Amino acid sequence: MSVAMRLLARREHAELELKRKLHQREFADDEIESALSELKQRGWQSDERFAEMLIGSRARRGQGPVKIGQALHTAGIAKAALQASEVDWDEQALQAIRRYLRHKDVSQHEVRMKAMRHLLQKGFTSSSARVALAAFLKEPRESDEFAPE
Repeated sequence: MSVAMRLLARREHAELELKRKLHQREFADDEIESALSELKQRGWQSDERFAEMLIGSRARRGQGPVKIGQALHTAGIAKAALQASEVDWDEQALQAIRRYLRHKDVSQHEVRMKAMRHLLQKGFTSSSARVALAAFLKEPRESDEFAPE
């Protein structure tokens, strides 16, 4: 149990992650189950808390729900945790597209399509990407920002 506690002291872990790490350290299955049961009972390990941490940190880094959902799945967490989160994915996509298009000429079709691909690669849905691009294009900008000097 002390190894599992040390792992949790560094950062939150999902139950499946802890199991994998303890198996790698060649602990017996019954020892692992006992330790995880006690950790959960004491509130030191929580899949819900892990999911909140993962969703929050990945969203702050600009990742979308598709990519975060894959990370949750890998950690053995149901994607329902993602749906229960209070993240406004359309707003997150808009912020990401603002950063990406900050100094680009959006009058060019190719630039707009690259922005869409960028959002899709970051894990946003195509509908969120379309909404974000449309909202970005409606925002006021300096008209001479891209004029040649």
